[in-house]
Amino acid sequence: MIEFDSISIGYKSHVVVSEFSMEMSRGTITWLQGSNASGKSTVLKCLVGKSSFFKGAIYINGDRIDPNKYHLENNDICYVPQQDAVFYDLTVSQNIEIVKQANLDVGETFKKNSFVSKFLGDNCDKLASELSGGLSKTLSLLMALLTSPKILLLDEPFAGVSDETSKEISSIILDFSSQGGCVLLAEHVDVHDLLPQANLVRID
Repeated sequence: MIEFDSISIGYKSHVVVSEFSMEMSRGTITWLQGSNASGKSTVLKCLVGKSSFFKGAIYINGDRIDPNKYHLENNDICYVPQQDAVFYDLTVSQNIEIVKQANLDVGETFKKNSFVSKFLGDNCDKLASELSGGLSKTLSLLMALLTSPKILLLDEPFAGVSDETSKEISSIILDFSSQGGCVLLAEHVDVHDLLPQANLVRID
């Protein structure tokens, strides 16, 4: 589904990741692990035009893409940054409704995952600014799933969240993957207990 072929990427004129190659197929989870500033987040960002692309090629479903344009022309890829992507001055239900209005087809993971229903039931009237760090990350993930992506890019989804919330986030990721979704996540902590089938790729 996704192939990185000897890409070199970074920011402005500075190369952060050089000659990186990797392939991912449908229904898989790939975990990019590396130290701070190793470039794992840069790999995610290059798929949505947020880092500089110097050379190499990226293919999605066999077609070579322009990483600066693909995400603007296709809604099958969604990037969830490390910093929460929510509207803090709106309630949880208002955040969800904004994304729903822009998307006619709500993703299966959002509709069927039992934790999603519980999360919304417990927090629907709370302002996003009142949520804990972990719940705010969860809301960001749920808003991403509302767009019915085929490819989910997650930057440090487990950073700074409780063990309980980590398990709940992992259940959502596993559901998405089991339905054929492709997940690429950057995380410096060990996620094998949470996502045992994740394929580890180190970036040093």
